[in-house]
Amino acid sequence: MCDQTSNITFRLFSNMSDFLRSRIGRDLFIVAIIGLIIRYVVGAFFTYPTDVNYWVIVSENLFSNEGLYGLPGYYYTPVWGYVLSAVTSVVGLLGIPLGEYVPELVGPNMVLDWTNTLPSFGYAMSIKTVLFIFDLLVAIVLFRIGMRLYGEKRAFWMFTIWFLCPFTIVISSIRMMFENLEILLLLLALLCMVERRPSWAGVMIALSLMTKPYGIFLCVLMIGYSYAQSQSMRYTAQYICAMAVTALVLFVPVILNGQLDEAMMWLTNRAYDTGTGYNSTLNLVPFILFASFVASALMALSGKASITALIVTNAVLTSMTLLNPGNIQYYLVLLPMALLMSYRSNIIVIIAFLILSGFAFISYSTWSSVLYVHEGYIGSDLLESFVSILRPIDSTHSYNWFKSVVAYTVVAVPLLECVRRRYAER
Repeated sequence: MCDQTSNITFRLFSNMSDFLRSRIGRDLFIVAIIGLIIRYVVGAFFTYPTDVNYWVIVSENLFSNEGLYGLPGYYYTPVWGYVLSAVTSVVGLLGIPLGEYVPELVGPNMVLDWTNTLPSFGYAMSIKTVLFIFDLLVAIVLFRIGMRLYGEKRAFWMFTIWFLCPFTIVISSIRMMFENLEILLLLLALLCMVERRPSWAGVMIALSLMTKPYGIFLCVLMIGYSYAQSQSMRYTAQYICAMAVTALVLFVPVILNGQLDEAMMWLTNRAYDTGTGYNSTLNLVPFILFASFVASALMALSGKASITALIVTNAVLTSMTLLNPGNIQYYLVLLPMALLMSYRSNIIVIIAFLILSGFAFISYSTWSSVLYVHEGYIGSDLLESFVSILRPIDSTHSYNWFKSVVAYTVVAVPLLECVRRRYAER
């Protein structure tokens, strides 16, 4: 058994070594190093003070043996909480402090009106490192999907655009939200389905949904795709059963502890108020979900397992939930979907994301120098001067409208491509 494990390990590292010595391997390695350096530099200077203040509270609760939901502070489904548990264990072993309450943040000098907690620099960078790893893993999975569907050149650009896109960098290194974990699991589900591993696809999509729910439409669409792919109810049932069992396993501890309400608070709080703003989109979700079931059924009846149809339909349906402006991190899920659509007009989406990156950086950096300045690190005065230049720009613009532009663009690209192809055929 040990010899077999050693042989597998040797082959794995041998293949990796051969890949890194190849031209494409070297290019990807260079892109990865550049992307990581940019993330650490940006992340060192800028840390948005919420929601990381909640991550500090969750870690404190975990140190108190109260679990994820024993005390107030964690309001999401369990998957991200398990990641925080792992980070908490590591920072505890290394003796890294979690953070502190900062009295001067209360009153007229308050950074944001809902928090007066700052993480320690070490704790913030520990979480960011995990998010950077997720960013890199997303790029790798995108590359693998791209290799299967489009070839080496397209796969390389998918990897590069994702990993070097300023928008991706802002979300993980400044905003510190975990959309990239949701995206990683969603893309793994897609990859597993393309590779005809329906059970693993079910596991991954369930994990994605238990992180954040934007994979719900892909979840439904892959039911029809799996049947079209196999013409077998048993094959499709493997996907559905694996998904259901995984979700149940994740939620059993929560249900047994009577903490289901706390675990679903992220969604239920929005469901109570759907009259205005982004929350009003929840009124449309039943109709969009119905459309995804119809599309899934049509895909199954067609008998054609078109990965292009699956990707495009999912991108359009998901974009429809973001037409009303929401939190900036929600829009990250649209980037890999756009990259997976094999259209020339994808360049429009990439340009839209670059513009949104600029808006996001201006907005978030003005709030995010407080940790570096509070710690009094070298260059704090210079950083404050830079931020002071950006504050007037931030106060005079609202970019909510451009979030909607990005979502509308992702919806419009397949339509533009249909028109272009019709015109070309004449």
